[in-house]
Amino acid sequence: MMEMEGAILFLVLIALASVARGQTNCAAGKMARGNSCYDCEAGKYGTDGASCGDCPLGKYASSRGSSECSQCSRGYIADTAGTIMCDAC
Repeated sequence: MMEMEGAILFLVLIALASVARGQTNCAAGKMARGNSCYDCEAGKYGTDGASCGDCPLGKYASSRGSSECSQCSRGYIADTAGTIMCDAC
């Protein structure tokens, strides 16, 4: 229980620090640019609302605004980072 409270307090402090610096807080799957939030592009994902990164090998994101990448189904592969779909092996 104390670990959860500590984690929540940590996140609140980070959010307050961002507001104090004038940064825009965006939801997961989005990234901040100036005072606006933009969806992560297809093939990318964002977990912190600040930036987006390529989906790693073996995973994909077929739509904009993804907060996580999906694993390719059995018999399919994503052999490049930042892909939007898996190809048959």
